[in-house]
Amino acid sequence: MALPVGLGLLVGVGLWWNSRSSVVEAPPPERRCGVALGLFASDPAYDYGPLLDEVVDHGATDVLLSVPWVQASVHSDHLAPQDGQSPSNITLERTLEQARARGLAVSLMPVVRLDARAPGVWRGALDPADRDAWFSAYAELMHDHAILAQRHGAVRLVLGSELSSLEPEVDRWTALVSRVRAHFDGRLTWSANWDRFDHLPFWDHLDEVGVSAWFEVGDHPAAGWDAPIARMRAVSERTGKPVVLTEVGYPARATAAHRPWDHSGPATPHVRIQAQLFEVFFERFRSVAEVHAVFVWNWFGHGGHADAGYSPRGRPAAQVLKRAYTQWCPQG
Repeated sequence: MALPVGLGLLVGVGLWWNSRSSVVEAPPPERRCGVALGLFASDPAYDYGPLLDEVVDHGATDVLLSVPWVQASVHSDHLAPQDGQSPSNITLERTLEQARARGLAVSLMPVVRLDARAPGVWRGALDPADRDAWFSAYAELMHDHAILAQRHGAVRLVLGSELSSLEPEVDRWTALVSRVRAHFDGRLTWSANWDRFDHLPFWDHLDEVGVSAWFEVGDHPAAGWDAPIARMRAVSERTGKPVVLTEVGYPARATAAHRPWDHSGPATPHVRIQAQLFEVFFERFRSVAEVHAVFVWNWFGHGGHADAGYSPRGRPAAQVLKRAYTQWCPQG
């Protein structure tokens, strides 16, 4: 008799975990232990300091601040920060300084959000009516954020997140890379979606291979990582660049191993499944030397046992992360 998806996953993970080798391999010495923090509060003046304290307490060396920019729909060519969905400039600068004051290396990743989002439609399907206008607006915003990132000592700037439909615009993106490099001395990368990161046509113009790692690992997640790891190694070898996992996470849902990118609709929270998927992830990536930084998605959120969302806060996944990061990136 077939087991339900969630129960089958629990059994499969448990069997793998109990039978794994007792030999513990050390992670690569340059590995960075990161947590993504979405600046998603509806109050544009929200103080993210207490959340940053929690990030530090769980062993992170790095934080990736995800900053939402907003456009009306996939066809809009007007793009801007928006009250109620974006932090104010004062809040963003304060948060950058708060993170650095806590000893965190800071990465900045603007993301495009849609006001009017039809089911199944996301920023990976953008098709602005006036591409010249859209790219002009995007370049101006990124120029401003490059200056801000430089001023506040950020180490990394992500130039695009999951903009799959616009990635073929190679000339426009390489021009943006050149413009940003004139103002920002840190590392530049791109957050390419898990299903197409091996095909990004302008990795050579960037410093790292950034992957939005929403891979579907299925009922046997340890083995489910084999193909994604092989793909990352191949791209790293081909480009000569390290890999950064800009987003890796699981909602606390029974479907998390099959649809980690899907947190839509009501669901019964399954915090054990989330924790076990992170156990497998951290064990599989312990010795993947090509991956130099990992950012767990996403600390912002209620967390706890009554929430089916992504945040590990206040539930077993947070302790899994803390144990892994204590071993991967010991402090002091």
